[in-house]
Amino acid sequence: MGVTGRGGRGWSLVIGLAVALIGGRVFGGAGGVGPWVTGAGLSVALAAAVAQALAALRAAPGHEARLETPFALAYLGCVLGSVALFAGSEMGIEVLGLDFDGARARARYRQAAMVFGAGLLVSGALPACVGHWAERGRSRRTPSAVDVQRVRHMTAGALSVALAGVSLMLIGYVASARNQTLDASYFKTSRPGDAVRTIVESLPEPLRVATFFPPANEVLEEVRTYLDALSSVGGITIEEYDRFADPVMAADFQVRTDGVVALRSGSGTERINLPTDLDDARGRLRIFDSAVQQALLKLSRSRRVAYFTTGHGELGESSIDPSTGTPAAGNAPADQISAFRQMLELLNYEVRDIGLSRGLGDQVPEDGAILVSLAPRTPFHASEMAAVAAFLDRGGSYLLALEPDSGFELDELGSRLGLRRGAITLDDERHLRETGGLADRRLIVTNRISSHPSVTTAGRQGPGAGLLLVGPVSLQAAPADGGPSPRMTIESLPSAFVDENGNYRFDQGAETKGEVGVVAAVEDSQTGMRALVFGDAEMFGDRVLGRLALNAAVAADGVRWLGREQELAGEVVSEEDVPMVHTRQEDVTWFYGIIFGAPAVVLLLGFGRLHRRRHGGVPGTAGRTGSVEG
Repeated sequence: MGVTGRGGRGWSLVIGLAVALIGGRVFGGAGGVGPWVTGAGLSVALAAAVAQALAALRAAPGHEARLETPFALAYLGCVLGSVALFAGSEMGIEVLGLDFDGARARARYRQAAMVFGAGLLVSGALPACVGHWAERGRSRRTPSAVDVQRVRHMTAGALSVALAGVSLMLIGYVASARNQTLDASYFKTSRPGDAVRTIVESLPEPLRVATFFPPANEVLEEVRTYLDALSSVGGITIEEYDRFADPVMAADFQVRTDGVVALRSGSGTERINLPTDLDDARGRLRIFDSAVQQALLKLSRSRRVAYFTTGHGELGESSIDPSTGTPAAGNAPADQISAFRQMLELLNYEVRDIGLSRGLGDQVPEDGAILVSLAPRTPFHASEMAAVAAFLDRGGSYLLALEPDSGFELDELGSRLGLRRGAITLDDERHLRETGGLADRRLIVTNRISSHPSVTTAGRQGPGAGLLLVGPVSLQAAPADGGPSPRMTIESLPSAFVDENGNYRFDQGAETKGEVGVVAAVEDSQTGMRALVFGDAEMFGDRVLGRLALNAAVAADGVRWLGREQELAGEVVSEEDVPMVHTRQEDVTWFYGIIFGAPAVVLLLGFGRLHRRRHGGVPGTAGRTGSVEG
C-alpha cells in the first residue's frame, strides 16, 4: 500500500466516525434515520479499520509491515471505542434491546460504557492522527528505518498523552463519585487549661458533666480523654448516657440530639454540641477547652456588659455591620476587631456600643462592667469626658488603647490616671520584617513583662516568647498628688527608642535607647477604679490578635483583671491550626518564582543536557551521531 492508500484509509476512518457522531447526536432516537446514519458511519469506519488490518498483514516483511502495524492498532481502538459509545447511548440501548433491573443499574451501565468507549476512542484517534502527520514527510519513497522509528515514537508518545488524559478523567470521575476528602492536617483534642481548672475550683457547687453519644463513638473517646484530665481537679462527676437508652436523663438535661456534653452546677445547665462523626468534629475538638470555659463562665456568674465607645474614629467602629453582626465590606484587616469581640463573648460579656448619641453624653450605664476605647482619633466631648470620669469615680474599669498621629490627648484623663503619653516607640535592631523599609521598625517585639495580675499568662512564658506591638505610643508615669500610681506592666526591649522627630531613625544624642513603657495598669484603692492603658491599639485588631496566642492572652488576662476575675487568668489550650501568613513581598517572590523560576530551572537543565550531548558527555551519543551523518 502506498501513501495514497494509507491516506485514504485515514480519511475514511475520520469521515465514518464523524457520520456516526452526527447520527447519534443530530438525528438521535432509535426511530427514524438516526440508527441508519450511525450504522453507516460505523460501517465506513469499520471498513477503514479492516482495510488497514489487511494492509498490515499483506505488507512485505520489513519496514513496510512495521509501519502499517501501529495504524492498524490505532484504527481498531477507534472502532471499538465508537461501538462502546454507541452501546452506552440511549439509542444504542434501544437498538440492542437491553433490559435493566432498575434505574441505578441502567445508569451504571451507561457510565461504564461511556467511560470505556471514550478511553478507547481517544487512545486510538490521537495516535492515528499523530502517526499520519509524522508519516507525511516521507512522500512516496520506500520507508526506511528512520521513518519507522519516527512514526512509532510519535504514535507511542501520543498514546501516552491519551492514556494520561484518560487516567485524569477516571480519577476525576472516581473523586466525584466517592466525594471524600483526606484531612492530612494536624489533629489533637485540646487539653484542660489553667483557666478552666481555676473556674472549676471556684464553682460554689460541684460540677456534673453528662455526655450523650451513641455507643462506641470516636468523638466520645476524645471527649472522655479531656474530661478524665479535668477530673483531677476534684468536685466533678462524669456520667455517660445513650440518648435512646436513657430517655429520662436526656429529658432531665433537655438533650434532643446526639453529641451533647451537658455541664450542670447548682440549678444552671449549659450544653456543648459536637458532631458525632470524628472527621466533622475535629475542628471543634481542637478548641474544645475554650467551649468548656465559655460554658463554665455562664454557670459561675451572670452575663456582663462591655461598652465600646464610638463616634471618635475608634478601631473597629465601622468594621461590624449592625444588621448582620459581621465585618462590613471595605474595611482593612487592621481595622477589624471581630476576634476581640468574640473573645469578650467567650469571657461571658455582652458587647454594646456607646457614643454621644447613645448615652455617653449623659453617663455610662450602671450595668457596664468595662468601658473600652480602642484608638479614638478625636477628643471626647466635655459631656462624654464627664461621663467617663463619673464612671471611674464609682469604681468602673476602663480599657484605653492609643495610637500615634491621632488627635486624642489624655489631658484630664491623663491626670486622673497619672499617665502622660509620648511619641511612637521604634526599634531599629530587633523588629519584624514586613516590607524591608523603615516602617518595619514599628513592628517591635518584647518579652519585658512584669508579674502584674493583668499579664499573668504572658508573664509565665519562657525567655523565648515574644509579644508583638505595632508602633506603640510611649507611656510615662506622672502621678498627681493623692492620685493613683500607674505600674508599667509591659516595656520594650533595651534596643528601642522614642522617635521624637518622627523620622523613623535613631538620632544619636537627641534620642536615647532603653526600656520604654508601652502598657500601664492603674488602680485606685479609694474608689476601686481600674484601668489598663495600651500604647498600641493595633494589637487588638484581627491581624494580630487573631493570629498570635500571646497577644490574645494579654488581652484576655487584661479583661479578667478589669472584671475583678484575675484569679481565673490562665492559659486556654487550643490545638487549632494557625494559618501561615506571608507578607506582600513574600507573596510577590513566590509568584514570580513559580511563574518564571520553575520554567527557568527546566530550561537550564535542558540546555545542560544538550551541551553534554554535543560534547560527547552522554555515553554512546557520539557513535550514533557519526553513523547518521555517515
